[in-house]
Amino acid sequence: MEWITAFSFTARTGVAAYSNRHFIQEYFVKAKALLNLGKTQIIVTGMPSAGKSMLVGQMHGRARELYHEAPGESKSVEVDAITLGEWTKLVRVLPGQAGYRVQGELEAFVDNDALEGLIHVVDFGYSAPRDPVVASELIREDGLDTVQKLRARNLDREIDAIKLELSNVRKLLAKKNNFKWIVIAVNKVDLFGGDLQNALEHYHPNGSGAFGRELKEFQAHVGKDNLKIYIAQTCAYEDDFRWGDELLKSTIGHNAQKELLREFMKSVSMISRDV
Repeated sequence: MEWITAFSFTARTGVAAYSNRHFIQEYFVKAKALLNLGKTQIIVTGMPSAGKSMLVGQMHGRARELYHEAPGESKSVEVDAITLGEWTKLVRVLPGQAGYRVQGELEAFVDNDALEGLIHVVDFGYSAPRDPVVASELIREDGLDTVQKLRARNLDREIDAIKLELSNVRKLLAKKNNFKWIVIAVNKVDLFGGDLQNALEHYHPNGSGAFGRELKEFQAHVGKDNLKIYIAQTCAYEDDFRWGDELLKSTIGHNAQKELLREFMKSVSMISRDV
């Protein structure tokens, strides 16, 4: 059981590593948004505030601008073109709120023979509503007055979210066979760097956590040869986490964050290239 990295992926699959260590910066910075046309090749999903838009934004070198604009809740499907090695992939990010997702799900999953992979973003429970009124109600009305209570709620909701995505994938696999991989992107590791092993246990199909068990059961049903699942750590943006009277400080600096993100993107590009 391990985090997927470019090195471990190379060793596991025998795929040759890229020789140019700057290729990540080159092709992700050059990637440009496309018109909302064409079939989705990679889909990005996850709970609200997990960091989906920020993570994809980093692939374009524009996430810092996104952060300073204080992005609100995504209510529409976001479309981007991202270059992975020799190919450019059409990527769609689905809103975390189910009520806004119908059209995005239709475009991504229904009769889509082009869809090859899913990046599902999680954050080990470290997410909070962007609306201060909603946050206040969770503390006052639901009694979620500590970070740990909030995390327990979020981790339960993550289970429901991955069940939804796996249900969509199951329907897709019943019709098409181009879908080959799922990457669970464990975001915001700057907030729980000392707890990475527990996070790996929770999310990995071979671990002891409830989330991982959902993946293991699903993979057993569809077959490991038909669907590869990878667990990767990442950090779309280093930032402190505040909830109520508690403040958790980010434990890494910008350089370390960039290296984590670079390794994540390199791993995803190699997974996509192998397919």
